[in-house]
Amino acid sequence: MKSNTTEDRVVFDVGSLYAHLQDLKDCRKARGIRYQLVTVLVMMVMAKLCGEDTPSGMADWVKHRAEQFMEMLKLKRKSMPHHSTYRRIEAEVVDPEELEQVVSTVLAGKKFFGNQVVLSIDGKVLRGTLDEAQAGTYLLAAYLPSEGLVLMEVALEGKGCEIPGAAKLLKMVDLREKVVMGDALHTQRKVSIQIVEAGGDYIWLAKGNQPQIEEDIRLWFEPDPAPVPGMSYLPKDFETTQMVSKGHGRIEQRTLTTSSQLKDFLD
Repeated sequence: MKSNTTEDRVVFDVGSLYAHLQDLKDCRKARGIRYQLVTVLVMMVMAKLCGEDTPSGMADWVKHRAEQFMEMLKLKRKSMPHHSTYRRIEAEVVDPEELEQVVSTVLAGKKFFGNQVVLSIDGKVLRGTLDEAQAGTYLLAAYLPSEGLVLMEVALEGKGCEIPGAAKLLKMVDLREKVVMGDALHTQRKVSIQIVEAGGDYIWLAKGNQPQIEEDIRLWFEPDPAPVPGMSYLPKDFETTQMVSKGHGRIEQRTLTTSSQLKDFLD
C-alpha cells in the first residue's frame, strides 16, 4: 500500500501503525506544513515507546535517528521536527483519546505486548501546558509498569477529575485476567464493580479518603488482645507470606497478610 502524500510515497503494511495513523484527521491548514501528520505521529509514538514523555525528549530522540527515519519514511528533509511541532500536534491538532485508541488497537494485536498481569492507572499533566491558573492538559493513563507500555489515555476535564475519568478509561481496556492498581483516590466501590464485571480484579489502597474502611481494616489485622477468661475469638482466615531483600546496604523484610472475611462485613 502507498501513502498519498506530498512526500515520496511510502510502502507500508495495511495493518501497521503507519496505516492506522493515516486515518487521523489533520486539521492544520495545508499552507506551511513541513511534515505530514502521519510522519510526526510515527516519530512521537516510537519515541514514546522508548521512554520519551516530553516534546523536547521526543525531538532529541528523533534527531539522533534522523538517517533511519529519512530512509524508513522516504523524507526529503534532513532536519527533523522541532519540539514545538510535537507540542502543537499534541495540544491543537490531534485528539489525545483518538490517538491513544489507534495506538492501543495496533499494539493489542501484537502477541508480544500486554502479557503482564498488573495494570496501573495514574494521572499526569502534559508538561508545558499549565498556565498560572493551573489550567492545562490533564491525562489519565492505563499502563503496564514492567513493560513500560501505555495501553490507553483519556483527557480529563481538569485537575481533580480522575475518579470519573477512571471509569471512562477502563471501559476502553481489556481487563480480563488483569489486576488493576491505583492510588488511594481510586478506592471507589463503583469502579471496583466495573473492573470485576469486566473480568479483572483490583488492589486498592485504603487511606484517609476512605476513613471507615481504613479503620476497619486496621482493627481487623491488629493483634487481638487476650480474650476474657472462658471466651475465645472467632478464627481468622489469615494467610501470610514474607520476602527478604538486601540492597543499598540494608536488609528489608516485607510481610503481606490477606483475609477475605471482611468482604461480608464491609460495604
